[in-house]
Amino acid sequence: MTSPAALITAAEKTWPDLDYRDPAIPRQGMDHHVAVLGDHILRASVTDAYRAQAPTESAVLAELAPLTDTRLPLVLRHTDDWSFTLHPLIPGRALDAAHWGRLPRSERGQLTDQLASLLTALHSRDIAASPYRDVEPWFHGPAPNPAPRALPAKVDLLREQVTELDLDREDRRVIGEILAGMDDLLDRAHHAHRARLVHGDLYPAHLLWSSGHGLGAIDFSDMNLGDPAVDFAHLSDISPELPDEVLARTGLDHDPGILDRAWAYKRWDAVFLLVDHLRTGHTGAATAHSLFDAARHPTRPGAR
Repeated sequence: MTSPAALITAAEKTWPDLDYRDPAIPRQGMDHHVAVLGDHILRASVTDAYRAQAPTESAVLAELAPLTDTRLPLVLRHTDDWSFTLHPLIPGRALDAAHWGRLPRSERGQLTDQLASLLTALHSRDIAASPYRDVEPWFHGPAPNPAPRALPAKVDLLREQVTELDLDREDRRVIGEILAGMDDLLDRAHHAHRARLVHGDLYPAHLLWSSGHGLGAIDFSDMNLGDPAVDFAHLSDISPELPDEVLARTGLDHDPGILDRAWAYKRWDAVFLLVDHLRTGHTGAATAHSLFDAARHPTRPGAR
């Protein structure tokens, strides 16, 4: 599938009963294309890795849905090869800092509770049981998983891509420090912290808030078995206090260092988006540079 327009053309032949009269094309994912068709979301895989994990993602979401108050993008139908999937449209606006700032206190409390219920559902699953055991893990035994969708492999690929870029000395120093820190972080996460089911990309654009419908979470394509700290990495973009408040409401036995590790994952993601901007332009310049500037700080704001 080469473009969203091609997605719609192919989908019309596959599912002619859907309403294609006024499709909307939102910002596209890196591994899938998306079109909004009335009350539905149509997704098509761009990569083989995305298509291969789609059945597992669907099964996991079906298991999670009854366990959380957060609305999830369940699969309503799919093609035999999972190239196309159809989902309900989850209403709401992206939960950025500006949106959070306009919410009344009562809605902030409801939102925090629903987000905590999502992370509780994710992080408390028995990953040895089906369907969770089929989710891509960060590690196979003692060895990092080389599969492209596993975080250790993404870090290795990013390190290679950085060497090809024309960066100034200070930016290259900061990036080198962040990537070296990721090697240590992944090693500690593997040996000291039990792997859990994680969303893997829970940043503001993937959290949707509607006063009438509550919280929704979308785009589980980066779901892995790994360090739960990664799911707290971007909550501070919404509100500096939100990671602590959500953590306190999960009621899980997360270790005391989880939010410090979350900041380290946030720094890694800032490098990832900067490199994506410089290599492909998919991530906008303003977003990439502002996130990287924030990531220059080695410790999270307010850390003791």
